[in-house]
Amino acid sequence: MGATYVENLAHTRKEATRRQRIEAEQRRRDELRDGYAKLKDVLPVSNQKSSKVSLLERGKAINDNLRHQMVDIVAFSYESHHLSGQTDTRDAGSSNGTGAGGTTSSCCQ
Repeated sequence: MGATYVENLAHTRKEATRRQRIEAEQRRRDELRDGYAKLKDVLPVSNQKSSKVSLLERGKAINDNLRHQMVDIVAFSYESHHLSGQTDTRDAGSSNGTGAGGTTSSCCQ
């Protein structure tokens, strides 16, 4: 009787472990499926196929494009700020970096 009980207990533990692994894999797949669905929802509508690989490629391309635009905007803002500081300096007739009223330009501080 003892050997059968031990065998049943071992079998029960194996089954419980097996079920836990299956459930964990199902949760993992559900999370991936939900993630792809969310990505598809935020990407602009496209006539391209909507395979998982193409969704990731489109998302990366859009992200890269936005990153380049952000760099351009920051560079433009920096240049504009410096140009406006130079204009203030010329208007004041001073070469020491002070604007009208003797205030120092706040650029890059």
